[in-house]
Amino acid sequence: LLVNYEKCDHCFDWQIGIHGIIINFYCPSTRNSHNATFLPEVAEQQEWTKEQTVEFLVRKSGYNGQITEALLSAIECTRYQSSKKRMVYDE
Repeated sequence: LLVNYEKCDHCFDWQIGIHGIIINFYCPSTRNSHNATFLPEVAEQQEWTKEQTVEFLVRKSGYNGQITEALLSAIECTRYQSSKKRMVYDE
């Protein structure tokens, strides 16, 4: 289950291994909307930094332009966590 959704102060306001993130932003030239998400486990499993994770997420969204400081500061970011439960069926 995905739980504890919180708006981030900026696109690096989350913790690797704890949070998944959803990013939303507009292309500066076309004003097309872009969004993408990675689950909490992805950055840790891939051994990515926060910067690498956000860059890969921007590319996952379909954006092919230059990733500038202005673009990064315009990203709206939401962090969330996963909650894993286990059920056992006894015969």
